[in-house]
Amino acid sequence: MPAVTVFGGSRVEPDSDEYLQAQSLGRALAERGFDVVTGGYNGVMEAVSRGAKEAGGHVVGVTVDVIATNFQRVPNSYVDQEVRTAALLERIDKLVELGAAYVILPGGAGTLAELGIVWNLALLGALQDKPLVVVGNGWERVLRTMIAELHTIETDLQLLRFVPNVEAAVEMLGAVLT
Repeated sequence: MPAVTVFGGSRVEPDSDEYLQAQSLGRALAERGFDVVTGGYNGVMEAVSRGAKEAGGHVVGVTVDVIATNFQRVPNSYVDQEVRTAALLERIDKLVELGAAYVILPGGAGTLAELGIVWNLALLGALQDKPLVVVGNGWERVLRTMIAELHTIETDLQLLRFVPNVEAAVEMLGAVLT
């Protein structure tokens, strides 16, 4: 079964709604037979991994030396397979490589960088029509600001599939990937 790479913030706390939604996403993806790929650490990455693991899914965590070294981080306990990378861009490249589809959840600067890279790869045709699903309205507001204020054009958004919640993301991926 294909793998779904999920990007999202590391600062999401376990008692937050964002964590529970990410956990629900991981669980639902695993229940549909998808492997889950995340950045392997805490926050959304842990929540998605936890949900997938609770549903018997396979979890891949792509980690990076700079985070492990500078922040003394280890992969979350739900990761089955760690793929360790030497550099941040190598990590993002590996996350992209392993995914048959991508889900973007709320996050900060790191998630914005990941969204930007994956979106740009889609614009260049490098993702071979792999789905890029953006959950919630926060990212859409950010991207619409780019259209209004920067050099982004409306048609660039057509490569992104905006959905209101994780349930809609799972339904979309189930229809497209199976």
